Amino acid sequence: MDNQAKDGTQLFDQARRELVQGNLGMALARALDAADMDHAEASFLVALMYFTGTGIQRNTETASEYAHKYLLLQPDGPKKSEARAIIDGTIGTANAKNMILGSEYAKPDTRASASLASNKWVMIAVVAVVLLVMFLVGYLVLQKNDKPVAPGNASTAPALAASQAPPEASAPAASQAPAASQAPAAATKPQPKPDPNVRSQLKSGDVSITETKNGERVIRSGDLVIRMPD
Repeated sequence: MDNQAKDGTQLFDQARRELVQGNLGMALARALDAADMDHAEASFLVALMYFTGTGIQRNTETASEYAHKYLLLQPDGPKKSEARAIIDGTIGTANAKNMILGSEYAKPDTRASASLASNKWVMIAVVAVVLLVMFLVGYLVLQKNDKPVAPGNASTAPALAASQAPPEASAPAASQAPAASQAPAAATKPQPKPDPNVRSQLKSGDVSITETKNGERVIRSGDLVIRMPD
């Protein structure tokens, strides 16, 4: 693509963007500049705008000239029948306006739409990574809490404590037995019944990680609740 064709394409793209924004006069000016650089699509757009009086006073003769120019640049172009209809005056003003302001030219830039779609998928990927990290942290914490204590360590601690205890502490004094029996029973605070479906639970501030007996892990942080099935 030579420089003139490249500049014509850029001007034509600017004309389309101006149409999207409703700047009809500016759109016609950019289309005229592109048509002067022998851009076929721009020539056809100028013909439509002059034929319908879009952004300029209606002039069917000028519209016919640019329609002829389109046919010279692209004799077998996709809009050759519409160009001939502009020359003959049979295209109809409503149909011509629909071609200008419809999906043919006045549509958003596809590159901008693709950029928005790409940003959307980036945000989804970031959220997915955050949730995955939270799940892994919760899983590791629960695995650490569920690790059983070694039998050797459990039996050694009581034996060591018993061997180091003083002899007089091994048996209660006879004189203390009646006092213990006469002491009133201490009031005990009722404890909430544990949830039979909960295997283990870890809390830190507003964050809690619960593992149920069916293997499901529930991570809570304020109003956020994440359930991780086994």
